[in-house]
Amino acid sequence: MHNVPEYAAKFLRPHNLKNRVSVYMEREVRDALQVIVKRIGGRELTTAGYIDNILREHLEAHKDRINEISRSHADIL
Repeated sequence: MHNVPEYAAKFLRPHNLKNRVSVYMEREVRDALQVIVKRIGGRELTTAGYIDNILREHLEAHKDRINEISRSHADIL
């Protein structure tokens, strides 16, 4: 069984985006995210907030791997 409360705590928590920037993505991905937010996100969660939550979790979960890859490519810069 999926851990719904854990998912909700990580991804469905609303917060204010203070320093926003634009990001482009495929329309079908954006549309799917909007449906998710509308159906299960509650009134306070925005699509941008949901995306921010997903990306923050991804960066935290893969931080060590990202840093390792970055170090191995440092001489490219």
